[in-house]
Amino acid sequence: MQIDYLVGGLRISLGPDTMTPGPANHIENAVGALRALGHDVSLYLSSAQPVLSRFASVGEGTAGGSRVPPLAGDAVRLGASALNSARVAAWSASSTADIVYERAAVLTDLSAAHRRARPGGAVRVVESNGIFSRETAHDRNALAAEGLARRIERRLYQKADVVVAVSENLAAELREYAALPDNKLLVVPNGVPPEVADLPRRTPRRIIGFAGAVIDWQNLENLVHAFARVRATLEDGAEWRVHIVGDGPALPALHEAVRADGIGDAVQFLPRMSRTDLYDEMSSWSVGVALHRPSSSRTMYHSPLKLYEYAGLGLACLVSASPDAARLQEAGAAITVVEPTADGIAAALHEIMRAGQVDPDVAHARAASVRQGHGWTTRMESVLQRVEEIAAPGIRFVRP
Repeated sequence: MQIDYLVGGLRISLGPDTMTPGPANHIENAVGALRALGHDVSLYLSSAQPVLSRFASVGEGTAGGSRVPPLAGDAVRLGASALNSARVAAWSASSTADIVYERAAVLTDLSAAHRRARPGGAVRVVESNGIFSRETAHDRNALAAEGLARRIERRLYQKADVVVAVSENLAAELREYAALPDNKLLVVPNGVPPEVADLPRRTPRRIIGFAGAVIDWQNLENLVHAFARVRATLEDGAEWRVHIVGDGPALPALHEAVRADGIGDAVQFLPRMSRTDLYDEMSSWSVGVALHRPSSSRTMYHSPLKLYEYAGLGLACLVSASPDAARLQEAGAAITVVEPTADGIAAALHEIMRAGQVDPDVAHARAASVRQGHGWTTRMESVLQRVEEIAAPGIRFVRP
């Protein structure tokens, strides 16, 4: 079957130099899984288009270090959306797609321009990992025309045949936000990247690691403060290290927290790196952290990709509460859920660090158990099964 996959986000690019590793990882894993299931996937990427490619290296809002005023950013997005829509219309003129699959983005509705996304044509799937008009306006301070963005976003979801949400919490918010019926929503969390299964087994070191965008809601200052307290109380505390991989606007404050706590010898900051290098780095850790705290949403509705990376490598995971954490714990991952405060993190860190390094055989067994039920192929099969239910009779997307 033919699937046309549309990505309208201006800053989302693929490959080792991407400035948006989380979305890039998600897209590449989803597309790779669809192809592994035997489907032809054509990818339309806004950041790969002439003129628009320059925006893939621009930060967004105060949360991303950009100096572009929100109103100017809105004008750029609207112009880019018009250009993308014209190009998608031309790009799709000869398409025979059975599915038009769009990753939602602010001020964007590319599938509306696709020639096959019409009644009687392809099944229209829209994937969401957040309420973008609100996030962009309130979490990143990068949107002035929030009302317009909200109308476009709601219409995008309402016109879809299937809306894929990355968590139960997000599905509940989308149901209310866009007045969606239950039968239109499908929860499909992130999954374990297939590359982690091919890594050589290593003996974990006494390293507590984080990989991702270094922004305020990742809660890394509380991690640093908690680590400083616990390290001073344990006999072997000086042997432990914290590795932070990534960049972002919270880095200066984080460096200052490390300096103030006097643990500069124990905290190592590493730049963004390719996925191959990142997984090699992660494979030496004992503990991975995903200690998100709430942003503009009333719930934590994200599906932390890093949590699946950590669990797929067999690491002990120190995390905020989420349905993803509960599912991975049921699958055999070593999950410790904490209140994302310095005191809550410190109490859990004390137990984890006191227990010492993870046995490599135990880590390997954990990883194998998690990968069995949380791979990307399984995730995308669930999407295709829903599509089958509403497609024309006789069309099969999932192998018998």
